[in-house]
Amino acid sequence: MKDEDGDGAANVTDVELFLKRNKAARTALQGDDKYPGGDFRSPECVALLKEADIVVTNPPFSLFREYVAQLMEYAKKF
Repeated sequence: MKDEDGDGAANVTDVELFLKRNKAARTALQGDDKYPGGDFRSPECVALLKEADIVVTNPPFSLFREYVAQLMEYAKKF
């Protein structure tokens, strides 16, 4: 992330500015018949997980075990 606001540091404000200025840089997740867009179990999210080196997240507590099992299945650092 580059310093979008010119304050000398890269931070959350820079991310917000980047997304506002670059509409093509974001895409809504679609989901499928079984899982809504953004659900970690959807095929789209699993495909993104396979590309990731590190995962930073805050999964719902009720799904914690299922999510950690998925991370371990794909040998992801978390």
